[in-house]
Amino acid sequence: MTCLKLPKFSFAATAVLDGTVRSLEATKDTITAAAPVPGLSIALNVVIELLKKIQGARSNCDALETLCQQATSLADTLEGLAKTITAGLTKYPVGSLQRRQARERVFGSGSKFHQRVEKLGDDLRTICAEADTLGQRSYFAKFLHSTGDAEVISGMKDRMAAACRRFQMEGNVAIEALADEILDFAKAAEEERVLDRIPRADDAHYLSAANAMKARLQVGTREQIITRLEGWEEGQLADRGDDCAHLPIFVLVGEAGTGKSTIASEFAKRLQGRGRLGASFFFTRGVQELNSPRKVFSTIASQLARSQPALRGHVVDAAREHLKTAPLQQLEREFEDLIRRPLNALSSSHPPIFVVVDALDECTEEGPELVPSLLQLLLSAAAEPGWPLRVFLTSRPEPHYIHRVFTTPALKPHISVVSIQEFRSTVTGDIERLVRARLAEHETSKSWSEEDPSRVSSIVDKSEALFIYARTAIDFLLADADDLLSIQERYDILMRVEEVFGLAPLDTLYRAVLENVFPPKDRFPQMQDRLQRVLGYLVAVLDPDGISPATLEKLTNMPTAESVPILNKLRSVVLFERDNADSRFRIIHATFREFLVDHERSGDVFHVSADQVHGRLADDCMSVIRSLRGRAAVLVLRLLTENVRELAHVYYAYKHRNHHLMYRTSSLRKGRGNHQRTGGDDDPLLARIVSYMDAPDPASMRSLIRNVVRQLRRSRLAQGRFGKVLYSLEKGISGWENSMDELTTGSGQARIRRMQIALMPILLDIQAVENFAVYREAHRSGQPKTRMITRDAATLDEQHVHDLESAVKAVCESYLTDYLMDDKYIKLSEAHNRFHQQGSLQVISAKMNMQLIRSGSGDEVQED
Repeated sequence: MTCLKLPKFSFAATAVLDGTVRSLEATKDTITAAAPVPGLSIALNVVIELLKKIQGARSNCDALETLCQQATSLADTLEGLAKTITAGLTKYPVGSLQRRQARERVFGSGSKFHQRVEKLGDDLRTICAEADTLGQRSYFAKFLHSTGDAEVISGMKDRMAAACRRFQMEGNVAIEALADEILDFAKAAEEERVLDRIPRADDAHYLSAANAMKARLQVGTREQIITRLEGWEEGQLADRGDDCAHLPIFVLVGEAGTGKSTIASEFAKRLQGRGRLGASFFFTRGVQELNSPRKVFSTIASQLARSQPALRGHVVDAAREHLKTAPLQQLEREFEDLIRRPLNALSSSHPPIFVVVDALDECTEEGPELVPSLLQLLLSAAAEPGWPLRVFLTSRPEPHYIHRVFTTPALKPHISVVSIQEFRSTVTGDIERLVRARLAEHETSKSWSEEDPSRVSSIVDKSEALFIYARTAIDFLLADADDLLSIQERYDILMRVEEVFGLAPLDTLYRAVLENVFPPKDRFPQMQDRLQRVLGYLVAVLDPDGISPATLEKLTNMPTAESVPILNKLRSVVLFERDNADSRFRIIHATFREFLVDHERSGDVFHVSADQVHGRLADDCMSVIRSLRGRAAVLVLRLLTENVRELAHVYYAYKHRNHHLMYRTSSLRKGRGNHQRTGGDDDPLLARIVSYMDAPDPASMRSLIRNVVRQLRRSRLAQGRFGKVLYSLEKGISGWENSMDELTTGSGQARIRRMQIALMPILLDIQAVENFAVYREAHRSGQPKTRMITRDAATLDEQHVHDLESAVKAVCESYLTDYLMDDKYIKLSEAHNRFHQQGSLQVISAKMNMQLIRSGSGDEVQED
């Protein structure tokens, strides 16, 4: 008789299973309390559900204990992750935007961490589904099929082990390391936001577009002086003696046009290539922020933080404290907080950090008052023993207040002052190489120069060691590079130019260039006026990148058809893309600006009165700003639907109006009225709009739209039937902040932008209704030509306002409850479209705007 073999039953395995379930439930509570991360707690829930199914099925086998051990190990991993994430998040203040953004980078649907947690959850759910087969037999049947249960549990054990391995080490990246990496990235992003708050002049960097013309070093030229600088860089200035090999400050002095800025740009480029450039600041005469010392230290600090990893954290910490007082502070405080304190934190063994400062003489705004202090602070830090700071400066021989600093007893022993004239023996050869290389760029000019080699020699002789003369002369020659006759004629003009007593060679060249492209026979009154306007804008426009003819037309009403032909003729002294009205134009070299504003040098025909031009530009800027009052909502919609470049004139007017006012002379003020610094005519939202144009981002746009709604709520509409609707809109828009992380990435960014574009016309319609009602009340005199308007307004009151109210309520009651869903967006669009179809509000709004304009001039209103 065969005996029935009963399955082996282990009470120990059952106890382990029960204990594991209790332990995992406690761990889940710990994870939830420490870091309420749905992905981690869901994964642990699935494991607990799996083990409970085994409990309920009363399955028992040797593999069960191993499965419990794996579950416990996974729970420990998840708990450790929760603690790691919690610790990482504590770096950011509770409730701050930075913490929310850090959470989004870890837990957001697009993050690698989220994807790995999701994959773990899917694997565990698949395993959990297999456990259902264990509970489908009777208790007696389990004795008969115990081997089958054991095989199922053993398979689940193997699959759980594989799932845990994938979760922990997918792509050879440990899950803990992945979390740390993402949190570190979040920390870096938060640091970047702190650095972005430091006021800085971005165009001061040697690589900025504003300094592109200074980076045109011709290959094979200036090698002797570059070698000298690289020798100083390495501390091997043997020709000055061993004691100079370690001097921390190098000053290159030279006259205007001798190529100092080109040398500084090339040296900065090579320093950066070797990882030694800490910061660069290139001054530019007459350009806002680049002719002032106010932002030098904050700009250098910002660049140091980004170029020197060892300094980044120290600058960020210093900036956090510094910015609590004010963005811009006194030079001494800025230097102490943002430069000295971070540098003090470096070890004495830190390799040298080079700072390049070009054209100190072009720092003319508050120069005599502040530049000596700036130099004393910066150079004293470089001279301090054990500090890694090294400074390279360039300047003209004047002004003297700069060079007096170099000779002070405390600094003189640490400074090497070198004149560019020391390298004059090589300059003639360098200029000849430059001229030949430029002429060789075009086949026609190349053959022209080779036909008579003396032509190149004559141009070199005329240059008198001035690189800017040679460059300007060649640009003048090559204005029509494929026209042999034009090249010869322009060459003859250059050769006929005689030195004028009291004028430098560069001045005579500038006169020759201008008189050739604008000969007396062409300077009829209208042309002379246009030429004077363009030359004036070249002198007075304050944007370091220049301004385009298209933007200038919107700002000053000078048509592009008038400015572009003149700029085309000035391309030997002006940076401008031929015939391109969207191309920004600006002076190539500061000497041309100096020539134009000096009456003795430029003469009656070409002289520019800078004060007068600044005065006109101030008026133009104020006119633009006044025209925008009450039109903030329109500007916001244009920012959403157009290229920001289309509003460049608004940006310029707001950013530079006060500086133009400051440059106006006192006599001009008396003649043109009171033009004191003012912001009283501004639309309250204009500052926010310009700030958004400076750095467009979804959070700023949300703030803009919310403030448009608030502005409407402060109007009479807040007391009418739109009051509650506008309140609901503001509340809904404010709610976007809670999901800004999700709304600024992937498809969320596209959805929020589409919703904003749909919302702005509704706000404009509300504003139109209010303005129309105001206009109607102002014209209740019973005149025949206003009766038609009254009938339209009545229709608007009875039908169109009702439709508008319904559309806005639909937004509040339906769309904003779940504004991420596309179907809600569709409902919003449909509601607004029905409103337009039924009420033809667009026609009424257009009529209202036309009538408002006419009423402002006192004209009678005409019917459409």
